[in-house]
Amino acid sequence: MNRALFNNRLLALALSLLLIPAAAHAATFAGPPDNFNALDIGTDKVFVRLNLMNAGKFIGSMDFAGGTHNTIKGTLDVSGSFSGTAIPSQTPYILVLTGSTHSTYLLTGSAAGKEFEGFPFAHIKGQTVTQQGIYTSYIVTTSTTPVPLIGYATLRVGKTGATMLSGKLPDATSFTAGGNVLAYGTSTYLVIFNDRALYNKKGLFSGYIEFNAGNISGPSFLWQKPMTKGPYYPDPFTASAAITGFPYSKAMGDLFTSGTTEFFGGMLTSSTAQAFTVANKRIVTVNSPNPLNMKLAINGATAAFRGSFNFPDSTHTLVKYSGILLQEGTVPLSVGYFRSPIVSGSGSIGYFEALP
Repeated sequence: MNRALFNNRLLALALSLLLIPAAAHAATFAGPPDNFNALDIGTDKVFVRLNLMNAGKFIGSMDFAGGTHNTIKGTLDVSGSFSGTAIPSQTPYILVLTGSTHSTYLLTGSAAGKEFEGFPFAHIKGQTVTQQGIYTSYIVTTSTTPVPLIGYATLRVGKTGATMLSGKLPDATSFTAGGNVLAYGTSTYLVIFNDRALYNKKGLFSGYIEFNAGNISGPSFLWQKPMTKGPYYPDPFTASAAITGFPYSKAMGDLFTSGTTEFFGGMLTSSTAQAFTVANKRIVTVNSPNPLNMKLAINGATAAFRGSFNFPDSTHTLVKYSGILLQEGTVPLSVGYFRSPIVSGSGSIGYFEALP
C-alpha cells in the first residue's frame, strides 16, 4: 500500500472539489458495477464495504474501532470522487475510485483522520477463484507490554472468494471474521476485519492477509484488548500480530506418525518435552516414560491438535492445551497454547510446539 501515492490522490481530490464548477458534478462515473473492501492503511481502525452500482451510485458501510457501524451512500462524479457524511456518526468522509475496469480499479479515501485503501472482489462471474481451499495458520504477537504469544486460525475460501477466518487469539478468545478475496493488478489480498463482536464490541482484531505462492501471510494485524474480568491478562493492551499459514487437506492430517511436543512459558520452570507416536492415522500413543501424564488427540479432518498434561508444580494441576495442524512444505507441525495454573498480575498463558 503506497502511502505517498495515496496522499497525492487525496490532494488531487481536494483541489478538484475547489476548482470544478458545480455543473460538472452532474456527470457521473462511467465504470462498471463492482464490490470493494478497504482498510485503514496505518492502524487498521477503519473498514469500508462498498457496493458500486450503475451510473456511479454506491451504498456501503464504514466501521470504526470501538464498534461504530455507519451507512454510506451517494453517487461518484465523473472523476470517481465523492465527499459526504457517514450515518449515524456524522463523520465526514472522502472516496476516490480510480481506474475504469475491474482489473484497474483502486479505491482510496479518508474518514475521521484515517486513510484507507481498497480493492475489488477477485471473483468474476462464471469463474472460481484460484485461492479456493482451506488454510491453517498460527498467530504470533509482538508488543512491549506482556501479552500472550501464540494463537491459531483456519481460513476457508469458497469458490466465489467468500472467506471465513476463525480460531483462537493468543489469550484463548474465540473469534470469527468474514471477508472476500480481493484483487488489484498482479497482487491478491484478503481483508479481514473483526471489531463489532470481539470482547463485547469493545476490542479489535484487524488486518489483511496476502496470498503468496500458495501460502498466506498477514504481517500487520492489530489486536486491541479492553479491560476484562478474570485472572488471565485482565488489563487492556494493544499488540501487533502476524499470521502465517499454509494450504491444508484432510490427507495432511495423516502425516503426523510420530513427534515430540514441548511446552514453553506459562510459568514453567522445567523441560516438558514428550515424544509420541501415531498409528492407524488416529490412535496416539505417548511414549514412556511420561512423568506429566501427557495425553494427546489428533483429528486430521478438522486439523485439531489437543490434549492435557499435569503441570509440574506441587499440586500437579491438570492443564488442557489446544492447537492446530499445519504443513510447511513437506513438514507437518502443530502450534497452540495452554493456560497456566500459576497466575501473575498480567496472567500467564504459555504455548506449545509439536514437531516430527
